[in-house]
Amino acid sequence: MIFDLPRKYFLSEVMRGSLRATPLVIADVGSAMGLDSRWQPVAEFLEVLSFEPDGRSDGDGKVFRTALGAEDAGEQTLYLAKLPAASSFFPHHPEMDRFAIREWLKPAGTARVSVTTLDTCLEGRRIDFLKIDTEGADLDVLRGATKALENVLAVQVEVSFAQRHVGAPGFAEVDGFLTDRAFRIHHLIPEHWLRENGAWGSNSQPQLIYADAIYLKEGELKDEDLPKWALLFQAFGLHDLALDRLPEAWHEPIRRSMRGHAAFFWLAGWRLTLATALLPVFWGRAWRKWKSLAAGIFRELYRLANRSGPKGGIFRGE
Repeated sequence: MIFDLPRKYFLSEVMRGSLRATPLVIADVGSAMGLDSRWQPVAEFLEVLSFEPDGRSDGDGKVFRTALGAEDAGEQTLYLAKLPAASSFFPHHPEMDRFAIREWLKPAGTARVSVTTLDTCLEGRRIDFLKIDTEGADLDVLRGATKALENVLAVQVEVSFAQRHVGAPGFAEVDGFLTDRAFRIHHLIPEHWLRENGAWGSNSQPQLIYADAIYLKEGELKDEDLPKWALLFQAFGLHDLALDRLPEAWHEPIRRSMRGHAAFFWLAGWRLTLATALLPVFWGRAWRKWKSLAAGIFRELYRLANRSGPKGGIFRGE
């Protein structure tokens, strides 16, 4: 929509030509929510393989109607939730009923689904970016993808900091598995949940429940992978890391993909004004966009206010 604030990319002609010939291959494991919007501006340079066993949900690209695990296990029981994206091989922990989100977690029956491994599905084919969101089964998916991980450049995996599912592993187990395979965590995209009592004020802090963790493969970057690395760095805003790891010839696209703070506030402010003007006409959609834009502006102001240390190199947040 016109008042969306698009993610900024800059792809040189060399990058475009290379990525058209050899797209970034994404395995989206647990694709009930669809591919993240960060990829929409560069969709023509992607090849997406989606894995989603719940027939109530769709996926992008080629969709495999199978669940993934640590081994070829035949069939397994999937505990369905009212929100398809919350379905899991693990029952929800009773503690989660204390949170306002409980309505989405209500049981909606069970289903028997086929379970295989990512390595079996790929049959030796390479993937570049592995995204996993399987409501507690993420470590099992990784265990069944050991061959694929040898060539994967980056992983986005859901990690839990609270016991959402009975018997499911937490952050420490997932982090240890990936660290042992030369992946290093770079960023967390957290989600906090408010309890059922709804107590929330300007100085309140809901509990951290889980996060999407972004891991990058350590080591030297191969020349043939540089266009894909440049795209990944831009997709997640890892500009300082890109300039540190990419050869100097690749720095210009990275610098041009960065949006200056003045440009950000001008663009976001203009779109916020437009959303405000449309509130009386398109209340529901305009209000959602208004909240998103306002949150983005205040989040960036918060980051600027909490930048400290030599050269402003420290960022603190709650």
